[in-house]
This record gives sequence, structure tokens and C-alpha cells, in this order.
Amino acid sequence: LLFQYSKIASLADRLGFCEMDPIAAQVHKAVEIMKTAVLIYNNNMIVTRSETFIVLAVIAWTYLLHARFAQEDIEPVYKNADGTQMMIEGKPKFWDLGYCISQPRSSLTSGERNNLKYIIAIRNEVEHRSYEDINADVQSKLQATALNFLRYAKGHFGSKFDFSHDLAFT
Repeated sequence: LLFQYSKIASLADRLGFCEMDPIAAQVHKAVEIMKTAVLIYNNNMIVTRSETFIVLAVIAWTYLLHARFAQEDIEPVYKNADGTQMMIEGKPKFWDLGYCISQPRSSLTSGERNNLKYIIAIRNEVEHRSYEDINADVQSKLQATALNFLRYAKGHFGSKFDFSHDLAFT
């Protein structure tokens, strides 16, 4: 009953039936991106599924950590030397994932932090230097990334963000 209630409450939030605060909206967005990453990873017809998963997982984790900082009344925006917000094309420059994970208030475990450092390193390698198939080499790390994300989302934002029954990670 409680699982079904949390699923219905989450769906009602996403569909706009309930008032949703900006933090919950950010977490919903992060969860949807991670679910998309897992769906793509599970598609054996896509050769670059690991690379695509990594890019989407970095975005999902960044959104999730930004929501966590907002929950802690921390504005995750880079600052200029004078304390003003750093701007890019007229918009605040938000912290990247590498900077987010270095912040003690992120509440990440050392295992989560190490996994995310690994994912960022692989993303950088793929983005700048690698053209080989990495699917078999990174499978366990990608699974850990998804499981850590699920645990973090549920632990910091509640069971309504539990998507473990929506899909599997193959």
C-alpha cells in the first residue's frame, strides 16, 4: 500500500496535480534523466550505450546534488572574487558535478564520491580521447552509479523518488 501511494503521489506531482516546490521539481527532473540513462543502457541495439549512460548520469547527478544544496540553503553557483554570481550569457554559472562532489555538504559517502570521480574521468576520456568500445569494461561502475543515485534520491528526498520498481538494470 505504501509503495503504491508513493508512486501515485509522485505521478500526481509530475503531472501537476499537486503544488510542487522547486527542489522537488529538480529531483523529479534528475530521476527522469537517470531513468532515461538506464533505459538507453539496457538497449543492446545501441553501441554507445555506456557513453550515453555516462553523459546522462552526470547530468542527473548534477541536478540531484543541486537540489540537495538548495535543500541545505546553499546556492550552487560559482562566485566572482567580489562575491557576485558568475554569469554565462546572462545566466548564473552553476557548479559542475566535479565541484559538487568536492563539497562536504553534499552528504556523499566516500564510495559514492569515488564512483562519481570515476564516471567523470571516463566521461572526459570519451569526450576528448577515446573511440573504443567501453561497454564491458565499465558495466559494474555504471550499475553502481545508478544504484547510488537511487539510494541518494530516496534517502535525501523521500520514497516517492524510488524508481526501482519502474525498470531493471541489465
